[in-house]
Amino acid sequence: MEDKKNRKLRAVLFADIDGYTAMMQKDEEKGRRSAKIFRDTLSVSVPSFGGEIIHFLGDGCICIFESSADAVRCAGDVQKVFRRDPLVPVRIGIHSGDVFFEEESVYGDTVNLASRIESCGIPGSILFSERVARDVSNQNDIQTSSIGQVHFKNVVEPINIYALAGTKALVPNLEQLSGKINHREPGVKNRSWVGWASTLALIVILLLIFREEVLDLFGPNSIGEQLSSSSIAVLDFKNNTSDASVDFVGKMVADRLIHSITLNEIATVVSEESVEEYTNVMVASTFNRDPMDMLARKFGVSRVIQGNIYPSGDDILLEATISDPKTKKVITGLPPVKCSLDDPSPGVEELRQLVMGALAIEDDRDRNLLLESNIPKFAAYRELALAKEAEDKDREIEHLNMAIELDPNYFEAHMLRLSHYYNIDEFAHADSLLTDIKGRLKEVDHRQRNLLNFYDALLTGRNNLIFKHLNDELLLAPFDLITNTSVIVLGLQFINDPDTSLAIYQYIDEDDLDYGNCARCRTRLYLKMQIDLEHQNNTGAREVGENLIRHGGWDFAKWLMIRALVRLKEWDAIEGLLDDNLAVNQTDQWVECYLRAAEECLLTGEHEESSSFLKKAEKMAGDHTEPMLRGRLALLSSRFEDAVRYFQQVVTAEPQNYSAQALLATSLKLIGSEDAAETQVTRLDSMREAFQFGEIDYQLARVYALTGDAVKALDHLRKAVSQGNLYLFHSYANDFVFRELLDEKEFQEVLTYWQ
Repeated sequence: MEDKKNRKLRAVLFADIDGYTAMMQKDEEKGRRSAKIFRDTLSVSVPSFGGEIIHFLGDGCICIFESSADAVRCAGDVQKVFRRDPLVPVRIGIHSGDVFFEEESVYGDTVNLASRIESCGIPGSILFSERVARDVSNQNDIQTSSIGQVHFKNVVEPINIYALAGTKALVPNLEQLSGKINHREPGVKNRSWVGWASTLALIVILLLIFREEVLDLFGPNSIGEQLSSSSIAVLDFKNNTSDASVDFVGKMVADRLIHSITLNEIATVVSEESVEEYTNVMVASTFNRDPMDMLARKFGVSRVIQGNIYPSGDDILLEATISDPKTKKVITGLPPVKCSLDDPSPGVEELRQLVMGALAIEDDRDRNLLLESNIPKFAAYRELALAKEAEDKDREIEHLNMAIELDPNYFEAHMLRLSHYYNIDEFAHADSLLTDIKGRLKEVDHRQRNLLNFYDALLTGRNNLIFKHLNDELLLAPFDLITNTSVIVLGLQFINDPDTSLAIYQYIDEDDLDYGNCARCRTRLYLKMQIDLEHQNNTGAREVGENLIRHGGWDFAKWLMIRALVRLKEWDAIEGLLDDNLAVNQTDQWVECYLRAAEECLLTGEHEESSSFLKKAEKMAGDHTEPMLRGRLALLSSRFEDAVRYFQQVVTAEPQNYSAQALLATSLKLIGSEDAAETQVTRLDSMREAFQFGEIDYQLARVYALTGDAVKALDHLRKAVSQGNLYLFHSYANDFVFRELLDEKEFQEVLTYWQ
């Protein structure tokens, strides 16, 4: 963590010349003159208002001030100069808060948000956050105007934006704002919302949302031992036309280059999405606001591919360069490629061939690269991009179907449609689509074949092959935060290997992550709690859980916090935890928490404390408590006839509730109704169907464990795990019903089945 002396409260001002690159292309002399006015004006004005210029960054500048009022006054002063003839189109954004200092740079959330506020402005505007507006509210010479709420990309909460008013600075309306903004309400997104630019990230997202949590894995030392010694960053091509739809072309170029580089195993690839995703969740995230510095220092990148798109009559020109991020010098400049806007695919392919040829010559002149030549039709690519941005599942599938209709051989569109049905638990439909893809697309490269094999393993519950195929794929792009998180999940839940998960967790420095503004980062804390508990580090798990709860992760942390506190025998702390996080009227949640505590006590042999928590749950439960909770409570309290009655209510209302079916069979056995119990077991056993991944056998194992038949319990556990049943936080060794089996050799074999 940063030393306190390097952390200070400051106002951060970002200024940037709007459209500077296009200006230089059109009139280089004007561009240079504007840049000189920009630098000269800020160099004089910033110090005069008590500020400090941290960096000039080509067409931009970052400054800090000890007070928000000084920053706003300085902004008003420099915009007066920039409005004179010759006009210099400058955007300014300001935010205040904690700023971290390192060497000659500043970084942190405050810096990030100031940059975003600046980016969404218009030339001549001075925008700032609500915090800055509050800071200057008592300054009579500063007038502010509220613009409205803005949802910045990768920022969880909306930000209230204000503008400096009462001067000649422009005050935009909300519709005029642009930059890194989400133009829709944030919330629960399409479950596969990130990483759609590549097949790799698609895989990772899919698994994260499957069967409660999910996804990927490396061997414990594989990242450190197997990563390529060099990495290549492929950044999105900058659109210098006035047509926003041309953004698709730049994205298409980047996607094609990433696919080719990874397909031919030239190097590990870092995409612009990876960099942006990572920087937006880091506390120390600007690195002088220089992307080259970030790529070289954080990702170990040795080459950067980037480019521009320019208008050329009715067509466009694609230009690409290959640079060294350490020296910031261009190594290879490639000739421009002309593209038709009606269908830029041939131009995209030509540029890809040029880039790959340059990399081949640089990497190994004697290497014979097998370049994959298929490229999707551009109209289909547009539809796929729209599918990724769709607000709901219906719109998503409409665009995917259209993409496939326009280009029946579009592999990624087929895979995304498969994933769509997989994500909504329509496994049979996903499986039929997989069969169709295998029959339809006869010519696939080895990466695509690997992905098809991965889905085949996923749909048949073969966890070892899921590991193999994704391990092969993910080594090509290991820097995505979500990929790393997914690897942790698979280590825990698919093969039950917390050592592997810990090794992967430690690959990303947890001190870099901003848990307050990053939900995915909070997921990592939840996973770290699981890892610590599996390693018997109960104190560590409690500390991680406290951190998670502080950052709004109560729903994530509660069950594991109860487990940690039970193992630490901190009974009063459990009461304090619930008092701090549950309202008086949340009756069912109180009952559920007390039940969980009682079950955890049974797992650790604390029978007296278990009884105490059961009594508290009984006291809290009322007529409106859910029947499932009342049934569990009755069963643990040895009120078996009541348990039968409650579980029967659940089964009648929810016939597919396998847990209730199993607990009903258990309760019937415990009251001596053997025939009725066997009938219920037979009924549960008959409910088997495809894509249950061992759930029926797991529930039958619970029935026999609770009624004292260890042999049958172990037999069903073996069947369950062999079908792909997951090791969740509450199952197998963490399920109190199997306490008497923990030391059995057969049970340990179940726990290590996939290792």
